[in-house]
Amino acid sequence: MILLHLTNLALAATTPPAGPAPLPVNYGTQLIQTLGIFLLAIGAIYLVAFIAIRRFKPSHGAVGDGAGGGGAIEVVGSKSLEFGKTIYHIKFRGREWLVASSPHSCQTLAEVTPEPFRPASPAVSSKPSSVASPVQAPPAGERV
Repeated sequence: MILLHLTNLALAATTPPAGPAPLPVNYGTQLIQTLGIFLLAIGAIYLVAFIAIRRFKPSHGAVGDGAGGGGAIEVVGSKSLEFGKTIYHIKFRGREWLVASSPHSCQTLAEVTPEPFRPASPAVSSKPSSVASPVQAPPAGERV
């Protein structure tokens, strides 16, 4: 009797439970789902970074709020010459400069503040004009 009981226990342990059979594991579907979730997470990170950069990046142009008598520095224009080298047209307190920058230095090239337009006034002078008179053609028939 004990032997029959032990055989019944051994058979019960090896027989599968009654009910639906478990589905086979499909690794292809799991891989696609994992990659999809990964790509969605990376896309969300890039979207948040893009919005943060656009929201908190200072605008191109005027820098500073004029506090402390500094006034605003305005970048009128810029031109990239080669990798890391750029020329800037800077306006500050009504004066303008060309400034060159590289990764290791910054140098003022020239002041380009435009002079205000002043119409020429006709000045009457008693001195003879130093401007030469136009060259006249020789009379017809005369050789030079």
